[in-house]
Amino acid sequence: MGSAGSVPAVYDKPARSVLWMLVTVTSLAVASRLLSRRIQRAKLALDDYLTVVAYVINLGELVTGLLEVSHGATSLPRLAKMNLEEKLYLKNVTIALGILYSLAILSIKISVLFMYRRIFTLNSRTFRIGWWANLLFLIPCWTVLVFTFLGMQVSPRRTSFGYDKLSKVGSPLVGALNALSDLTVLLLPIGIVWKLTLPRREKAAVMGLFSLGMLGTAISIMRAARFNVRNVHHWNAAYAFYNDMILTTTETSVGLLCTCLTVIKPLVRKTRDIAIYSTTQFSDLLSLRSKRSKGSVNSGSVRSRNSQGSYFRSGEGIKQTRQFDVDTVALASTDSHNIALDPLRAWEDDEPPVERGRVRHY
Repeated sequence: MGSAGSVPAVYDKPARSVLWMLVTVTSLAVASRLLSRRIQRAKLALDDYLTVVAYVINLGELVTGLLEVSHGATSLPRLAKMNLEEKLYLKNVTIALGILYSLAILSIKISVLFMYRRIFTLNSRTFRIGWWANLLFLIPCWTVLVFTFLGMQVSPRRTSFGYDKLSKVGSPLVGALNALSDLTVLLLPIGIVWKLTLPRREKAAVMGLFSLGMLGTAISIMRAARFNVRNVHHWNAAYAFYNDMILTTTETSVGLLCTCLTVIKPLVRKTRDIAIYSTTQFSDLLSLRSKRSKGSVNSGSVRSRNSQGSYFRSGEGIKQTRQFDVDTVALASTDSHNIALDPLRAWEDDEPPVERGRVRHY
């Protein structure tokens, strides 16, 4: 993957590999989520639409990273030869990456909040207060702070604001608030889940599923820490671009993955059932062929076939159909009255009927 002291300082290949891998994985995750909702025969809810919006923004972020790589942001020899116009283009692309990162993080977290609302509703007073507190913290507070720093970065009067000092303080502050928001969002459903009438093992599994977002929180903390390390140790420009771009895109992509993994259980169950059924059918077919081969070796053909017999094979085994010629004889015509009384007059063929008024003695 390279390091700050790599010679030559060219990180194009690992950067492209990571970015294309994230494009593939996030696309599969979102498609799996939508397919799971279709398997459930459920209508798409607001959290599903927000996830699609987050995927589109995250995809734009990954494409922006690829543009940075193609422009030479991760190659120190190319950075050294850039003119003023190329440097301005690279700066604008980097600002676009920061804007897309902020929008992707915001849409992912709001999607998670509305997924909680769809699953747990707002009947619990504690959960309702926590849900609104998280939503208000994200949209007015964190969003305003992030875009204020971005505005200072693109402002032509950034030097009068003390931009360099604000950058050193603002980036760790934004990263810390982002990690705090992750924790509050992820801890929100724990009280509801623990009160559910489920075995402890299943409760732990559900909470573990919702806690997958801790991976994104860990990457967010790592990103803020490495930003300070970069400023202290003065990394080369190519590695600084490479580090920021990879950690930024990975954080949003992992958050998107965790959002999708929490609702793809129907797809996993359907895939498991199909795999078990296919394996069973294949093993039955192999065992049937093995029995047939052993029977043909030991006793030859065991199939008795007449002149008009035929055999058929199907996916479930071997089916045999036998056909025979049957001679038929036409019956004498009779009316329905005689047919109905025939079983009741079994003596009429042997003896004459008894006359009225006379009793037969035996």
